[in-house]
Amino acid sequence: MVFDEFDTPCLLLDLDRVEQNIAKMAAMLSGSGVSLRPHFKTPKCPQVAKLQLAAGAIG
Repeated sequence: MVFDEFDTPCLLLDLDRVEQNIAKMAAMLSGSGVSLRPHFKTPKCPQVAKLQLAAGAIG
């Protein structure tokens, strides 16, 4: 598929990178007593929010 075949607007992301970034943030907060509580406006995508929740985010 080429870019001009996508319906717009659409979200394109590197899922591996997203998962790495979420894991990195969770690791940074691990043991700190602070929970990751991202605002939904941050990902603006329910699937990304679910990944954040699975990694321990609250909210």
